[in-house]
Amino acid sequence: MRASHNDPDRPTASARAWCIPLPRCITVLVLHFFSEQRVEVPMANVTVSLPEDLLRQARHLAVDEGVSLSRFVAVSLEQRVEAVRGFRAARERQLSLLRTGFDLGTHGRVEWSRESLHER
Repeated sequence: MRASHNDPDRPTASARAWCIPLPRCITVLVLHFFSEQRVEVPMANVTVSLPEDLLRQARHLAVDEGVSLSRFVAVSLEQRVEAVRGFRAARERQLSLLRTGFDLGTHGRVEWSRESLHER
């Protein structure tokens, strides 16, 4: 008998899907599973038009993961949004580092010339 979607001992689709591409998947899954808090989030209905072939493949993938098509789409969107959010945060961190510069230990004083650096 298959576990229901509300089974607390079963990892959620988001935990399984988030874990798949990582090399240390089991460790990440366990940490994520035990730290996950179950919170009811208000849901909105959305109508989406998809090519029939894509819809059929998505249904098969949802069945393979043991989730509804709606949950499969929600998890896929969560992953995409989180990836973009992570990229933007990383980009902002790097741009901030470029704006502030790096401490090279010179305290703002340059005690060499270009020529002296290139002397043979």
